[in-house]
Amino acid sequence: STDTGCFAYANTTAQTHAVAAALLRTGIDYQTVNKVFFRTKSRKRLAMEAHMVDTMETYDEGRLVLMTIPLSLIEEIQATEGDAEDLSSLAGLVEGNDCAVTMRELKPDEWKISVRTGARVNATRVCQLMGGGGHKSAAGCTLSVPLEEAKRQVLEAYFTDKTRVKEFEEMGIPSSPSAVELMSYMRTRYEIDNSYTAEEMRIIAGVRYSINVRYSVNTSD
Repeated sequence: STDTGCFAYANTTAQTHAVAAALLRTGIDYQTVNKVFFRTKSRKRLAMEAHMVDTMETYDEGRLVLMTIPLSLIEEIQATEGDAEDLSSLAGLVEGNDCAVTMRELKPDEWKISVRTGARVNATRVCQLMGGGGHKSAAGCTLSVPLEEAKRQVLEAYFTDKTRVKEFEEMGIPSSPSAVELMSYMRTRYEIDNSYTAEEMRIIAGVRYSINVRYSVNTSD
């Protein structure tokens, strides 16, 4: 059930349960397995989770939750890879979030970014804006910058995607439009007339859109 998230992930099917039922019929000690994998945590693991909660940051009225695991903490408590496994799931447990971001420092100023999202946020699109990728509900990337700059880039990527989706919805444009649909929208949204060349239109639209996104980031809570 680790691969299916205790039968909660989208890859869970009727066949998954059939296989689990077949395993139960063999007499497997499922209670011990469940205890070891899902109901036992080391003291070091609990110390990391406590730090993540204590330093947690929220944005966009709680829809975005951001947690960090600095290298200094891992070194201080001498945590292992096993202790740090699947820490990215913790932020997603916070009530009211649409996007849970976990930032783990792998070496000085190198951050592994894990993004877990609900139905209203596309994790892949957010991470692609930072050079990464993954799946719709789980994606990641690596940023080689100081912590505050890494946070800024994460916030900008989140609000860029959110702003785009909101504006597309208002204009009746699909969430993944073609280049022609997107340019038509940009010309209407930013009142770009035909006196410009196609290349100039793209540049103007890009600059105005970037300013709009940065305003959203700087005015978020």
